[in-house]
Amino acid sequence: MPGPVARILAPLDLDEQASPALAKAAAIAKKEGSVLVLLHVIPSEAPNRLLARASGAGEPGVGEEFALEQLELLARAPAAQGVGYEVRVTRGNPAQKILDTATEENVDLIVLSDRRDRSRLREWLLGSTAYDVVRHASTNVLVVR
Repeated sequence: MPGPVARILAPLDLDEQASPALAKAAAIAKKEGSVLVLLHVIPSEAPNRLLARASGAGEPGVGEEFALEQLELLARAPAAQGVGYEVRVTRGNPAQKILDTATEENVDLIVLSDRRDRSRLREWLLGSTAYDVVRHASTNVLVVR
Protein backbone atom coordinates (compact mmCIF):
# COMPACT_ATOMS: atom_id res chain seq x y z
CA MET A 1 0.00 0.00 0.00
CA PRO A 2 1.52 3.34 -1.02
CA GLY A 3 2.51 5.79 1.71
CA PRO A 4 2.07 9.55 1.67
CA VAL A 5 4.53 9.68 -1.24
CA ALA A 6 2.69 7.46 -3.72
CA ARG A 7 4.42 8.63 -6.92
CA ILE A 8 7.96 9.97 -7.34
CA LEU A 9 9.19 11.66 -10.51
CA ALA A 10 12.89 11.21 -11.28
CA PRO A 11 13.97 13.26 -14.32
CA LEU A 12 17.24 11.83 -15.65
CA ASP A 13 19.88 13.00 -18.13
CA LEU A 14 21.05 9.43 -18.82
CA ASP A 15 24.59 10.08 -17.63
CA GLU A 16 26.65 9.28 -14.55
CA GLN A 17 25.35 12.35 -12.72
CA ALA A 18 21.88 10.80 -12.69
CA SER A 19 23.01 8.02 -10.36
CA PRO A 20 22.81 9.85 -6.99
CA ALA A 21 19.35 11.26 -7.71
CA LEU A 22 18.08 7.91 -8.97
CA ALA A 23 19.51 6.11 -5.94
CA LYS A 24 17.84 8.60 -3.56
CA ALA A 25 14.52 8.41 -5.43
CA ALA A 26 14.65 4.61 -5.41
CA ALA A 27 15.42 4.51 -1.67
CA ILE A 28 12.46 6.77 -0.90
CA ALA A 29 10.22 4.75 -3.23
CA LYS A 30 11.21 1.50 -1.53
CA LYS A 31 10.62 2.92 1.96
CA GLU A 32 7.28 4.52 1.05
CA GLY A 33 6.02 1.81 -1.31
CA SER A 34 5.92 4.40 -4.08
CA VAL A 35 5.92 4.08 -7.84
CA LEU A 36 8.98 5.62 -9.47
CA VAL A 37 8.36 7.54 -12.70
CA LEU A 38 11.61 7.86 -14.66
CA LEU A 39 11.60 10.70 -17.17
CA HIS A 40 14.02 11.80 -19.86
CA VAL A 41 13.43 15.03 -21.76
CA ILE A 42 14.98 15.46 -25.18
CA PRO A 43 15.52 19.20 -25.55
CA SER A 44 13.49 20.71 -28.38
CA GLU A 45 16.19 23.29 -28.93
CA ALA A 46 19.86 22.51 -28.51
CA PRO A 47 22.51 25.25 -28.38
CA ASN A 48 24.46 23.87 -31.34
CA ARG A 49 24.11 21.40 -34.18
CA LEU A 50 26.38 18.79 -32.61
CA LEU A 51 24.34 18.72 -29.39
CA ALA A 52 21.13 18.73 -31.43
CA ARG A 53 22.32 15.76 -33.48
CA ALA A 54 23.43 13.83 -30.39
CA SER A 55 20.18 14.43 -28.52
CA GLY A 56 17.90 13.92 -31.51
CA ALA A 57 16.41 17.37 -30.96
CA GLY A 58 13.99 18.45 -33.64
CA GLU A 59 13.85 15.04 -35.33
CA PRO A 60 10.69 13.07 -34.44
CA GLY A 61 11.47 9.51 -33.40
CA VAL A 62 15.21 10.05 -33.11
CA GLY A 63 16.41 9.54 -29.59
CA GLU A 64 13.17 8.29 -28.02
CA GLU A 65 13.89 4.60 -28.50
CA PHE A 66 17.44 4.98 -27.18
CA ALA A 67 16.22 7.00 -24.18
CA LEU A 68 13.53 4.41 -23.37
CA GLU A 69 16.13 1.63 -23.51
CA GLN A 70 18.44 3.58 -21.21
CA LEU A 71 15.65 4.30 -18.73
CA GLU A 72 14.73 0.60 -18.68
CA LEU A 73 18.38 -0.23 -17.93
CA LEU A 74 18.50 2.36 -15.14
CA ALA A 75 15.27 0.96 -13.68
CA ARG A 76 16.75 -2.51 -13.21
CA ALA A 77 18.36 -1.77 -9.84
CA PRO A 78 15.23 -0.26 -8.25
CA ALA A 79 13.06 -2.99 -9.78
CA ALA A 80 15.35 -5.64 -8.28
CA GLN A 81 14.59 -4.09 -4.88
CA GLY A 82 10.85 -4.40 -5.50
CA VAL A 83 10.24 -0.79 -6.55
CA GLY A 84 7.51 -0.35 -9.16
CA TYR A 85 8.39 1.96 -11.99
CA GLU A 86 7.20 3.58 -15.20
CA VAL A 87 9.29 5.25 -17.91
CA ARG A 88 8.51 8.34 -19.94
CA VAL A 89 10.35 10.16 -22.73
CA THR A 90 9.23 13.51 -24.05
CA ARG A 91 10.56 16.46 -26.04
CA GLY A 92 10.64 20.12 -25.19
CA ASN A 93 12.02 22.51 -22.62
CA PRO A 94 13.35 20.25 -19.84
CA ALA A 95 12.11 22.30 -16.87
CA GLN A 96 8.68 22.82 -18.39
CA LYS A 97 8.33 19.15 -19.37
CA ILE A 98 9.35 18.06 -15.87
CA LEU A 99 6.71 20.37 -14.38
CA ASP A 100 4.09 19.21 -16.91
CA THR A 101 4.85 15.55 -16.23
CA ALA A 102 4.68 16.10 -12.47
CA THR A 103 1.18 17.50 -12.91
CA GLU A 104 0.02 14.91 -15.46
CA GLU A 105 1.35 12.00 -13.41
CA ASN A 106 0.07 13.45 -10.12
CA VAL A 107 3.42 12.97 -8.41
CA ASP A 108 4.02 13.70 -4.75
CA LEU A 109 7.76 14.32 -5.04
CA ILE A 110 10.28 15.28 -7.72
CA VAL A 111 13.86 14.08 -7.18
CA LEU A 112 16.47 15.56 -9.50
CA SER A 113 20.20 16.22 -9.72
CA ASP A 114 21.86 19.58 -9.28
CA ARG A 115 24.35 19.79 -12.12
CA ARG A 116 26.93 22.00 -10.42
CA ASP A 117 29.77 21.08 -12.76
CA ARG A 118 28.45 23.24 -15.59
CA SER A 119 30.50 26.22 -16.60
CA ARG A 120 28.97 29.61 -15.79
CA LEU A 121 28.65 30.36 -19.51
CA ARG A 122 26.83 27.11 -20.20
CA GLU A 123 24.59 27.69 -17.18
CA TRP A 124 23.76 31.16 -18.48
CA LEU A 125 23.08 29.88 -22.01
CA LEU A 126 21.01 26.85 -21.02
CA GLY A 127 19.48 28.08 -17.79
CA SER A 128 19.18 25.97 -14.69
CA THR A 129 16.62 23.22 -14.97
CA ALA A 130 16.82 22.43 -11.26
CA TYR A 131 16.33 26.08 -10.33
CA ASP A 132 13.32 26.45 -12.60
CA VAL A 133 11.73 23.24 -11.31
CA VAL A 134 12.24 24.20 -7.67
CA ARG A 135 10.90 27.68 -8.32
CA HIS A 136 7.76 26.63 -10.19
CA ALA A 137 6.84 23.16 -8.91
CA SER A 138 3.51 22.74 -7.16
CA THR A 139 4.81 19.68 -5.32
CA ASN A 140 7.83 18.92 -3.13
CA VAL A 141 11.22 18.84 -4.84
CA LEU A 142 14.37 17.14 -3.57
CA VAL A 143 17.59 18.30 -5.24
CA VAL A 144 20.43 15.80 -4.91
CA ARG A 145 24.04 16.93 -5.21
